[in-house]
Amino acid sequence: MKRAAPNALGNREKRTAALLLWAATAITLPAQTFTTLHSFAGADGASPPIRCVGSGHRRALYGTTAGGGAYTCADSNYTGCGTVFKITPSGTLTALYSFCAQGGCADGYNPFAGLIQATSGELYGTTYYGGASDACYGGCGTVFKITPSGALATVYTFCSQDGCADGYGPEAGLVQAGGRAGSGHQWRLLRDNAKWDPRWVRV
Repeated sequence: MKRAAPNALGNREKRTAALLLWAATAITLPAQTFTTLHSFAGADGASPPIRCVGSGHRRALYGTTAGGGAYTCADSNYTGCGTVFKITPSGTLTALYSFCAQGGCADGYNPFAGLIQATSGELYGTTYYGGASDACYGGCGTVFKITPSGALATVYTFCSQDGCADGYGPEAGLVQAGGRAGSGHQWRLLRDNAKWDPRWVRV
């Protein structure tokens, strides 16, 4: 009959003891409670993406909705052109901005992604349609910034370069600079001589 070597038996006993110790010291987590803070009704927005960004010093969350809002876009698949909103932890929602408020939807519409917040406090995002370029059906999309109080400015309109070399119709949002070298690509805007220049960069 073969017997386990002493070292192997000792390791097995150690693993068993560690497992029992872990089981004995496990802490039961408290029950989780899910609360619906707000249900969108159309005029205040509709079809929000999955991401909100928090602003701790203002005790609020900021996000976008792809549809809804105060304006209707004929080329959109949604009812309404989309919004930027603010919501408090208690559920008080404020529609900060309704897209397509400018002539020809130069401010963009249908934001399909969430927002990021710069250290200055301003929020940045993208819209799939709209903007100053008419090279695409319904507009080629924009990058925008908006203050926490709701003042929006278009930072960049896609398809501003020949042959739409800068792309069009962004479905994803922006990302903060950083990351691990060689792990992929990110899209960012580089400010050069008071102009915004889109670049694909490896991170």
